[in-house]
Amino acid sequence: MSLRPLEMNRIDLFLKHVCLYKARNEATTDCNGGKIRLNGNRTKAAALVKVGDTIEFRRSDWERKFVILEVPPKQLSKEQAKLAMRDESGPQPERQSAFEAAMTGSPVRDRGLGRPTKRDRRDLQREGFGKREEDD
Repeated sequence: MSLRPLEMNRIDLFLKHVCLYKARNEATTDCNGGKIRLNGNRTKAAALVKVGDTIEFRRSDWERKFVILEVPPKQLSKEQAKLAMRDESGPQPERQSAFEAAMTGSPVRDRGLGRPTKRDRRDLQREGFGKREEDD
């Protein structure tokens, strides 16, 4: 018994079946939250996808875009999933390490100076560092 491709399927199921999301509930949440676009429009999880449709979404800093080539009836392996869609995403942007991201825009103190004094903290605040959200 061979499985024939479907003509249409729900977008959340499609995203799960082609291994773009690990769980269907994650795909459903993102669809209903407006994070996934079908043919350029925000969509709900129950929207039907068909061959030739375009799916767009963002994962971290990477804008992903896929064209559907086949609508699978069940979960596919990662190798088969690559054949069910065409990836039109741009190149993946360079990722910063968590340490680099945390240090971006942070003042650097010499090692061994200890905790900043009140005067040092005021100087840092004048330079734009250490402001609290409610101060803005």
